[in-house]
Amino acid sequence: MSKEMLVAICTTEPRGDKGLEGYQRGDRYMAEKREGPDHRSYFRLWPTPGADYETCSSRTFHQYFMVAL
Repeated sequence: MSKEMLVAICTTEPRGDKGLEGYQRGDRYMAEKREGPDHRSYFRLWPTPGADYETCSSRTFHQYFMVAL
């Protein structure tokens, strides 16, 4: 299982969609790109430092966030 730490920028507020809540458009968040045992990518996101992470599919991540360069 591989993982990569990233900074994600919210491009569209999910407002509870797909279980993602508390993310504001334009704000930056810590994210971790992971690969599961089936080799599919998914992401973990932290809405605030020290908070529990939320998990979403790669498709959902890219619907609401972009990776900061």
